[in-house]
Amino acid sequence: MATLGLIEYKDASSEVRAVYDDIMATRKTDWINNFWKALANDPATLKRTWADIKQIMAPGALDALTKELIYVAVSVTNQCEYCIASHTSSARNKGMTDDMFRELMAVVGMANETNRLANPKILARFDKGDPAVLQLAVGKGTLLLLTAGWHPADSQLALSSKFVPILYSLLQQSGSIKTHRSQYLVGDNVLVASTPTGDTVSIQPPQGAPIPLNGADHFTDTALPGIYASSMASNSWRFAVNVPPEESKTAPIPIEELQRLGLPLKLPLSHQVQQLEQKKRLENVELEARQKLWKWLIVAALVVLMLETWVAGYVSRRATAGATV
Repeated sequence: MATLGLIEYKDASSEVRAVYDDIMATRKTDWINNFWKALANDPATLKRTWADIKQIMAPGALDALTKELIYVAVSVTNQCEYCIASHTSSARNKGMTDDMFRELMAVVGMANETNRLANPKILARFDKGDPAVLQLAVGKGTLLLLTAGWHPADSQLALSSKFVPILYSLLQQSGSIKTHRSQYLVGDNVLVASTPTGDTVSIQPPQGAPIPLNGADHFTDTALPGIYASSMASNSWRFAVNVPPEESKTAPIPIEELQRLGLPLKLPLSHQVQQLEQKKRLENVELEARQKLWKWLIVAALVVLMLETWVAGYVSRRATAGATV
């Protein structure tokens, strides 16, 4: 009932336990149903909902049993199985008999039927806003009603450009017209409409011999793209099988990738100019790198030259000093 789980009494907070205690005391029971355990995931909602129900369902101008019967009737109309079971049990505890329940269900059914008849669904309107096509639920079926005839003496509906599409849609919705998908992808299963007994069914692929279905309601041999046709005498149709869209993508391959693959290309003039400029930039970078290297070599040569001059002077001074002594 709840995706967040049910809060049991032993796991509940003190705020939730207070509401649980009040529910059990009011209903004179020793257990809490799952509806309240689910609401307990939000203590504020639990507290507010119980306070409202406790107030509204308490005896007043309407006795408690009447209120429970009303609750059951609304739950049946809304098709809430949980609420139907819960409040049917509560109504029985307050005195509802089997005969009362049967009459209640009869009233609910009649009310829903007459409500639908009195308030049909409007499927289409005229240009001025008046209803054109009504849908009524009758028993287990559906009644489609045109609010205007198409005889020229009645109206100009048959002359409208919308007349044929409206009739086609009505026949299609009623099942008088069976439609088939006309587009499939390779590998898709094709649903085959039911056929009269004894009607031989086969599918003609784009190439090769027809493929018999042998009573199957699906055609699965759609490995080949192209136009397929059924050979049913009573209900033949054609459909197309295409390759998946992602296989038809034709995004251009970059020129660099084609060059990497070794394909000979005649590049456009703009691309050639771009390549020449790039080549020139690379040459300039390489030349600058060489110039920097020569600068360091010249500096090193000057340092070596200065060092040799200093050593020669030093040796020369020592030799002169020795000769003097």
